[in-house]
Amino acid sequence: MGPAAVIGRIFSIVGFSLSFGLQRMETILRVAWLPVTLLLVLDMATVFSILSIATGRFISFADVATYGEAQQALVMLWSGALMNDRTLTLWVVFGSIALQLVLISSFMAPLTRYAGLGERPAPGAMRLPFGPDQLRFILAYLFSFLILPALLLLPMAVTALYVINYISEVLSQYYAAFPNPDSLHTVEIIPATDYYAGQGRLWVYSLGLPVAAAAAPFALIAWGVLFAHFRPRGVREGGGGVLVRAVGSLIAGGGAVGLLWMFLLDQVPLELRAGIEHYVAIFAMAIVILLYGSIRALPYAGIAVCRRSLSFRGNGRVTRGWRLIWIFLALLLLCAFLAAVFFSLNFLFAQAWIALNVLFSATISATRLANSGEEGQWVVPVFLWSWNIFKIVFQMFVTFFTYGVFAGLLGRLYRESEIEEP
Repeated sequence: MGPAAVIGRIFSIVGFSLSFGLQRMETILRVAWLPVTLLLVLDMATVFSILSIATGRFISFADVATYGEAQQALVMLWSGALMNDRTLTLWVVFGSIALQLVLISSFMAPLTRYAGLGERPAPGAMRLPFGPDQLRFILAYLFSFLILPALLLLPMAVTALYVINYISEVLSQYYAAFPNPDSLHTVEIIPATDYYAGQGRLWVYSLGLPVAAAAAPFALIAWGVLFAHFRPRGVREGGGGVLVRAVGSLIAGGGAVGLLWMFLLDQVPLELRAGIEHYVAIFAMAIVILLYGSIRALPYAGIAVCRRSLSFRGNGRVTRGWRLIWIFLALLLLCAFLAAVFFSLNFLFAQAWIALNVLFSATISATRLANSGEEGQWVVPVFLWSWNIFKIVFQMFVTFFTYGVFAGLLGRLYRESEIEEP
């Protein structure tokens, strides 16, 4: 497939996802309005429940001015809720997550089938279905975005934890030093860092060589995965082809880790960078490995729902070989376009706020002229309610559009899995 066809395929994936979110908005609203409304109610109930546990009394809107204040209070009082009743707090959190998955799957499963198969969701606007399709969506979604990342990162995280603890234990010890070589009676207790520095061995720990040695097997595995991933199918390679692929995968993987390492290190204050460069490098490598696994598993939810099977058949075909780069670029374009859309909507939101303030001032002035200088008591409640309703509608529209785009993406990735290519 030539470069023009590849670019066309990438823009086709992005365009299909966005057009589904826009052109099918009526269906998305009909299917999703009830579960999304319940999601908002569930979110508020979760926040106020945890605040009630933290304070030891019932907390409601009578205690806070806005929901935003309640969320800010939750950040500050979260540790207090765990201290007061850890079991109940965790039950609230995990129960809320389970209900959110049920509500999301109730509309995402039919919308994904609509995008992938053209199968219209069942009629009716007061529906909250949950069945095999929704259960498959939840299981596939959890595998793609939770279980697989955990399986990829768990071995590295455990190894890094043990190595870091080992280094900390070694460097926290104290040693006996004899500053006067002619007298063994003059003993000085010094920390391990000074002891190893005096022996010229501190560089082994300061450069993080034990951490690097522990991470080396995972780096080799990641390199091997990339090497195998880009293996041409049905083509016998000569020695040169293998060498080019090995060097290319090493440069590509190492370059991705290096760029991410520089970006992450740049976020750390200059005075805190000394001694943590190698830890940031390991973190960057973990993110690259996680990103690779996540992109490879991304189509699974759409395929499982549309095929009504949890089989992995066809899942790898979507991101096989160079298609991995196509999907990655398509995701980047999609995220960039969504960011531009949200920026534009927020700009319009700010302009609407300015216009509403002007209209509010004009209305206040008009009521003063009509009532001999006395302001109308109805003005503030009307404008306050109007603004809040506008904000709710705005946020709901953004939510529906985002879910529609995601359903369109999953449906399109299912269609990609059905395309047989050499």
